Amino acid sequence: MNTFRNVSFLILTTMFIPVVWADEALLKVKPFIRQHCVECHGPDKQKGEIRLDTLKHDLSDPQILEIWQGVLDQLNLGEMPPQKQPRPEVVKVQEVVNLLTQSLALYL
Repeated sequence: MNTFRNVSFLILTTMFIPVVWADEALLKVKPFIRQHCVECHGPDKQKGEIRLDTLKHDLSDPQILEIWQGVLDQLNLGEMPPQKQPRPEVVKVQEVVNLLTQSLALYL
């Protein structure tokens, strides 16, 4: 009985580790998003019909996952932030790219 309880606990906790890790990683990305993305993808403007200031962290939702993947793609391509906007340091962009890549990989 104790073994069954231990195995059940282990299974349940390992199921939630990706969710917790991804959620924490996305929280770390939020300041970058606020500083470099919300002007064009926030409450006043939603270019491409994308609003990032209210984007949730539930990567198990395919629509949310798709938007975060789009953010990652745009950063990887150097398309965002646009050239006419202040550009973040390459190191900062790479940190965000790494966090997003690791988070999204848990769900793709």
